[in-house]
Amino acid sequence: MTLLCVRAVERASPKLPPRRGARRAAVGVLAPGERRMLEEMYLEHGRVVWRIVYAWTGGDREVADDAVAEAFVRAGRYLDAIRDPRRWLVATALNVAKAELRRRRVVIAGAEAATLADAGAAGAGGPVGFELVQLIAGLPAAQRTALVLCDVFGYPISDISAMTGRSGPAIRVHLHRARARLRDLLREGDGA
Repeated sequence: MTLLCVRAVERASPKLPPRRGARRAAVGVLAPGERRMLEEMYLEHGRVVWRIVYAWTGGDREVADDAVAEAFVRAGRYLDAIRDPRRWLVATALNVAKAELRRRRVVIAGAEAATLADAGAAGAGGPVGFELVQLIAGLPAAQRTALVLCDVFGYPISDISAMTGRSGPAIRVHLHRARARLRDLLREGDGA
């Protein structure tokens, strides 16, 4: 998988102008040191980034695969400008996933039967049913992002803020609302 990711970067035709302070990989070529850096970045962060996007999309493997691949292609273009690879990759992959879902104009309802514990590195402690995955997928994007990153993957508010570009208080509000909404939906489902 690492080699496929690196080859995708090498084949990618850059279409965006380089950002200030960034150096883009030439078409079809990564320097040996850049290739090694990208491989190490993929080995260290690839699985976690994929799991975050997978959980955020409600279990859409195709979107998760495409978003993470695109994030690493973009990382290959801006290797020198990336200070915190995990934050950068998560933010980029989530943005790509959001754009893809907007493009499809879908409401994620057909999430695969999965567990958030499987999706999360540390997980939320135990299997979660298909219904809960659907409920999380039905939350507004900002609430879903805060919930998945904080409660499933255990990121602190400051990291979520850096990844999403939202303030810490805004993340706390989204997290509170997401938890309250899930609590209400779960009570409704139990007939309480």
